[in-house]
Formats: sequence, structure tokens, C-alpha cells
Amino acid sequence: MLLNHNFYYIFLVVIDNFLCFLKMKVISLLILFCLISSCKEAPKEVIIANDPDNILLIGRKVSISDKVYDKVNFQYKTYNNKKTAVFELKEKSTRHSLRFGLHYDDDFSIALLTNYTMLNAGLPNSILKVDFAISENPRASASWIIERGFVPSLGIRATANQFQPKLFDNLEVISEFNFFTYNVDLFLQSTLSNNYTIGTGLKWDNVDLSESIPILGLERERNSYLIYHAFLDFDSFNKSFRPTAGFVFKAKLNVIANLTNINLEDASSVISAQFTKAVKLTDKIALNVGLDGAATIGADLDYPYNIFIGGLGQNYINFTFPFVGYRFMELIGTNYAAIKANIFYEVAKNHFLTAKGNIGKLEPTVDQLFSSEVLLDGFGLSYAYKSPIGPLELTVMGSTNHSRVYTYISFGFWF
Repeated sequence: MLLNHNFYYIFLVVIDNFLCFLKMKVISLLILFCLISSCKEAPKEVIIANDPDNILLIGRKVSISDKVYDKVNFQYKTYNNKKTAVFELKEKSTRHSLRFGLHYDDDFSIALLTNYTMLNAGLPNSILKVDFAISENPRASASWIIERGFVPSLGIRATANQFQPKLFDNLEVISEFNFFTYNVDLFLQSTLSNNYTIGTGLKWDNVDLSESIPILGLERERNSYLIYHAFLDFDSFNKSFRPTAGFVFKAKLNVIANLTNINLEDASSVISAQFTKAVKLTDKIALNVGLDGAATIGADLDYPYNIFIGGLGQNYINFTFPFVGYRFMELIGTNYAAIKANIFYEVAKNHFLTAKGNIGKLEPTVDQLFSSEVLLDGFGLSYAYKSPIGPLELTVMGSTNHSRVYTYISFGFWF
């Protein structure tokens, strides 16, 4: 009876969060309606120069029936005293693409990257993506989604990650262990102009800690988790590397239950958000400033779902945040808030000098984020070169909280 009651409780939590997601949907639709209604001289008719049936606009790509077009030209013309939008579409030459790349960073070492993408993979408007990082710290992902733009789209994603994080005590490495996780995620999402994405889903996550961690009181264990999640992504940066305009906002809600040992007190949530704004100061100088935050609601979560900060890498899993002045996953807590700022100067074409800084708090409770006097900080200086095969960046960093100086090197893009 207790087990059924706990499942019922978790089900109510999931339903409640899903209703919140629907409420966000309604608000978004109302905003979109207001934007459309405010447009002047909207065309009364649209003519497609090719096949006029079953059109779906997806940012720069257009899908019509089972065909995909990657170039869109249109102009307004007048027919029968009516303003008309005439589209000319260039069909994409292939539905398949295969890419390779090389990436290195001090967190995961060197990796050979492989990406395969297939459009209209089985059904019209569907996209299949498969990614591999062949490395001593390998990772892989595969996703399939029926892309319908703003109409909610069904998708499935499977990912796997393996790496060797270190444990620190008073700045010293005291242990290293193997962290392996794989999961399957069934989700719904809506996309607007390739910039705005909102969604929700259920994820089955498996975590294997290969060794005991005495300092944390953890034995070698393998656990399965059921995670309800909702997410909101907005990205209007004008470029992925050293942006000078736009902003990025990412927010996540995760309700996490341990399937290995379900208990009412174990159901907990983590809410996290990241915001970064790019501001162009001159033709050569720009500022990127932002806020990071995460809060744990409910009982303490298992080790993989704690909040970790440190390092300067990309694509960290779960609730790991970059933080200048500390090494990858060096600090661990359950509630986090930080202010970050980078100002860069393009000294020559594709050569950049960047001053980096952040201050923040990492505490056991949300209240202590406001009351604690312990302030974490970090600062650094980096040189970066935007090469044809990806950016090369070297950073030297430190903190007033310790006397050590660290370096961080990265090369290449992640797919």
C-alpha cells in the first residue's frame, strides 16, 4: 500500500508540473497571437511557387510533404488587388549528412566527434541525429523527433556518458572514480524560429558509480531514476563563439524519484536557470554578462544530482556549472547562485583576448544563499583563436579564495 501511495504522489507531482507547462503554452500562444495581430499589411494570400500542400516553416529550413528545402526566397506581389506572398523554394540536394570533428578540453581529454543527420527519417518532417565522441571519456547520443515548429512535437532521445571525475579536499585530489550514466527520454517540444523551445518529458536515467567513495559515505552502486522534466530554451545570439548581440536563457525543472528504492521522502526537485546577455561596446569590444542559479526542493538528492561547479567546459551533464577559478566539479552543494561577466577584445581578425570573472555562493539551503557570508569568486585571462576547424582557447585563472593558479585549454566545437 505504501508503494502505491508513493507512486500516486509522484503521479500527482508530474500532473501538476504538466499543467504548469500547459499554462506556459497558453501564455506563449497569446503572445504569438498579439505579435501577429500587431503586424501591419499582413498578406491576405500566400502562394507557394512549388508544391502548395502541407507546408511547414522551420527557421531557415522548409519541409513540404516529404521534401526538404534549405533556401527560401519570397517577395510581396499584388494579384487581383490582394497583397500576396510568393515563395520560391530550393530543394535540399540530400537528406543525409555525415560530419567529423576533433575536440579537446582539460575535462574530458581529446575526442574524435562523429555526427550523422537524416531528414525525413521514416516519417515526413522527422529528424534523426546520432552523435559519438570516441575518447577515453566517451559519450554518445541519438535522437528522433517529428519537427512541427510551434505545434507540439513528439521525440525520443537516448544518451550515454562515461568519465572520471575527481574528488577534492582542501584543493588536493584525494580520489578518482568512474561515472557512467545512460538514459532514455520521451518528450514533447515546440520550436519557434529555431530560437525558442519549450517542452516536457519523462526520462529513465541509470547511473553506475564503479567505486566506493568513502569520504562521501557512498558505496559502489547502480541506481535507476524516473525524472519528469520541463524545459525552456531561448537563444538569439548572433554567433556561437564570442557573440556580440542577443541573449541565451535556459531553464529546467526536474522532479527526480529513485526507482531502486522509492520512498515518499525521496521525491525531490531541482530548478535551474542560466541567462547570458551579449552587448557590443565597440567594433572590437563586447561584453557577455549573465546569471546562473539552481535550487534543490525537498529531500537531499543522490550524489549524481547534486550541484557541481568548476571548470570552463561545455556540455556538462545534470547540474554542473562552469566557474572560473576552480577545476571541473571541484565544489559540490545543493543550492547555487552566481553572477558572471566576460569582456573580450578582438586584437586582430579572429584573435581575441578575454577577461573573465564570476562571484557566487554554493550552500546547503536557499536561505543560506542570502545569509551566508562565504563568497566564492574567480577571475581569469584567456587568449582565443577562431580557426577554420574550431576555436582554440587558453585560459589562466585564479581566485581570492585560494593562492593557486590553474590553466584551462580547449580546442574545437562540440556537435
